[in-house]
Amino acid sequence: MSPTKAEILAAVNASPNGITTAELADKLGGTRYSISGTVSKLATYGFIDKVERGGTRTCYTWKPKTKNVAAALILLLAAGFSSHAHAKAHHHRHHHARHWSHSAAPTRAARHSRRAVHFSDGRPSAWCGWYMRRLLGVHDASFNLARNWAHYGSPAAPAEGIIVVWPHHVGIIRGRARNGQWLVESGNDGHAVRTRPRSLAGAIAFRRA
Repeated sequence: MSPTKAEILAAVNASPNGITTAELADKLGGTRYSISGTVSKLATYGFIDKVERGGTRTCYTWKPKTKNVAAALILLLAAGFSSHAHAKAHHHRHHHARHWSHSAAPTRAARHSRRAVHFSDGRPSAWCGWYMRRLLGVHDASFNLARNWAHYGSPAAPAEGIIVVWPHHVGIIRGRARNGQWLVESGNDGHAVRTRPRSLAGAIAFRRA
């Protein structure tokens, strides 16, 4: 799965000296080819600038008028740039939460959409990876993407304190439930932070922090 436009914008924003499509692919996952198409559209719509690094490598930086991620995303949504948002325009739109709490979470429309919806506290719309970053003190924003946790720390087997990674979700094992399943704590689980018995079926990695 290719990174979203919001993830690419955030990565460009975090690279004041510019970033190439190859570096974006290394940081966010996906292929250089798929990222190049999205980056070209972002440049065409005026969110980022294309510049030469060292005279030989093309990289991308912020337009002077676009000062931060929040401003860019507001412009992005206002322009209706996301094709998925166009396809889902008939869905009901809700206002997102303004403050962080264990019970706060994206609305159903925002959670299932690929639109660039962000919270005032910095959470992306799919925020399980973001919650794990806060839990473990990880500053690298690339770990907002759940599947990137498959490369964090070292390989491990399921046990208490071990990170469990699914293709689109990440949590941390807190123990065993009476039914034999593992107790997993994670964010964005049913719109909240929850610790509950979960099957590990479909997990792609187990990592020790």
